[in-house]
Amino acid sequence: MASPLTVRRNNYMKNPKNSAVYTPDCVCQCLHEIITPAVKPKVILDPAIGRGALTNRWREKCHIVGVDIDPTSRRYADEFKCSKFEDIDRWEMSWPDLVLVNPPFNGAPKGQLYPEIFLRKITELFGTNIPVALFAPMGLRLNQKKTSSRWQWARDHGPRITCIVSLPLDVFPDVKFHSEILLFNVPRIQPHYWLGERYMAA
Repeated sequence: MASPLTVRRNNYMKNPKNSAVYTPDCVCQCLHEIITPAVKPKVILDPAIGRGALTNRWREKCHIVGVDIDPTSRRYADEFKCSKFEDIDRWEMSWPDLVLVNPPFNGAPKGQLYPEIFLRKITELFGTNIPVALFAPMGLRLNQKKTSSRWQWARDHGPRITCIVSLPLDVFPDVKFHSEILLFNVPRIQPHYWLGERYMAA
């Protein structure tokens, strides 16, 4: 059984990963190397673009569309909307062929997780076949009850998971919890990757 300290440290509701926790460069590099051979995007959307860490490696070859509540994030996108992504009802910018997103994990209403809200909105706007890389707590996918609306939606209506990237507990600075990257509709890649030491040493 995990000690109380371990449970408390890894509880993403009490020890949050919010919008100010940015994606480490080593993770961005790993994700870029996994996706690049499989998807050749022309337009990439990051609906929580922040400082553009996830999309910066694609800037020279792709048109970057960003959404964020921070207006200063517009400098990291070719097209930008200052908004909460979940509040967008109609898409009026360039249509993406790849979505990369590392949203906040907690703080959403009604006990939801923001990665769940973002994934639902992505499929609502762009359908279930668009390639997506979504950072999420493992609780999005695991340990759900049969009656859970999250479980039922993911099982019956969500996009198809084609790959999982396992992340170390301490991959994000100053906060520790169990997280992973879920890749949906990304063809011709392995079903599972570990974030290896060569990335962590970068």
